[in-house]
Amino acid sequence: MAGCRIPDRAQVELARQRKRQRGVMMRRFPGMAVWFTLCLLGAGPATDVNAGGETRTFLIHIRSLPDSQEQFSGIPLTVLAALDKGYAVSILFDGHAVKVSRLGSWYGGDTTILDRMPVPESSRKVLAEKVGVSLSSFPDNHGDLLRFLRGRGVTLYVNREAMASYAITSEKADNVFTPVQPDQMVNLFGSADVYVAY
Repeated sequence: MAGCRIPDRAQVELARQRKRQRGVMMRRFPGMAVWFTLCLLGAGPATDVNAGGETRTFLIHIRSLPDSQEQFSGIPLTVLAALDKGYAVSILFDGHAVKVSRLGSWYGGDTTILDRMPVPESSRKVLAEKVGVSLSSFPDNHGDLLRFLRGRGVTLYVNREAMASYAITSEKADNVFTPVQPDQMVNLFGSADVYVAY
């Protein structure tokens, strides 16, 4: 076993502490991911990132459900910024987040958990202004907001294997989402020019 070195206990503990600190930072400051993405995309007027003729892709990977409506409201801002820059945007719901695809009968119809999650009024104002529509015609819940973004060209994917682990069948899933297998997810990750995880 020459050349194979086992880290001592202090190194392992230090690595664990660093990992916990990163997790705490992202939980305390969920807006940091949005801020970082907006900085990455750059401020200022929209420029076409596809000037060379090839479409560039922007993949948002949502692995867990947000703790609050405010946290979820940051994602559409990232999507709109990427669309303004000319990216082809895809959102992949994975892990625990696949639960957003499940249809239920909360208000007597087929709705998802996102249809029950209102978009905060302050976020609605910012988003409506960004896309140039009146506040009264802008979606007031996150389910309709996803459908609105889909209408603007955003592709919504959901991990089929994770759906199965939560007993979400195709019949129980909102058809706004396209279920994908692991090999298709690998293709999404491999072809993304920009990858952002939530």
